[in-house]
Amino acid sequence: MGRRCSSAARFAAITSPSAAPPSAAAAAAAASATAAWTMPGFCLPKGIEPVWPMFQHGLMQGSAELREQAALGLGDLIALTTTKALRPYVIKITGPLIRIVGDRYPWQVKAAILQTLGLLLEKGGPMLRACLPQLQTTFVKALHDHSAVVRARGAAALGRLMSLSTRVDPVVADLCNGACGDDDAGGGAGGGAGGGLGLGAGA
Repeated sequence: MGRRCSSAARFAAITSPSAAPPSAAAAAAAASATAAWTMPGFCLPKGIEPVWPMFQHGLMQGSAELREQAALGLGDLIALTTTKALRPYVIKITGPLIRIVGDRYPWQVKAAILQTLGLLLEKGGPMLRACLPQLQTTFVKALHDHSAVVRARGAAALGRLMSLSTRVDPVVADLCNGACGDDDAGGGAGGGAGGGLGLGAGA
């Protein structure tokens, strides 16, 4: 693990609230750097069994900062595990992530969860077909968030989701309904539909 900070270490390193959260570019670079290798122990049958409940507990029960770190830790776990070894845990990991991202937590928590859901889609692929409706709702909702980071990660995850869907019309309908809702809420003001679906505004 000399090549990167371990998930457990980062999960525990929440005693420095002044530290700035990683940018989307930094997160993408870290994910790319580790995409080519895995942790042998995690790739054994039930290899992540001793580890993933710790992150799940932090995600479900911790403070906002702890939930963010737990979601990022789960992302590390996913990245370091082969698809075959991850298979029994895909649904178990996905459910709590969807539940928490729908609650009223700071944008940092949502962004971390969306990043991890994107990793799950990238690695789990067809194993997540049972969760397609919930994931679609989650990602479309993220497109209307006030944070540009959340919107961008929601859009990226939605793009990955489309490769698993046999029909695009439900997604198009959701997007149209959301755009119409933004128009009604904005009333033609400067922050209307563009504020809901735009990806360029600040967090």
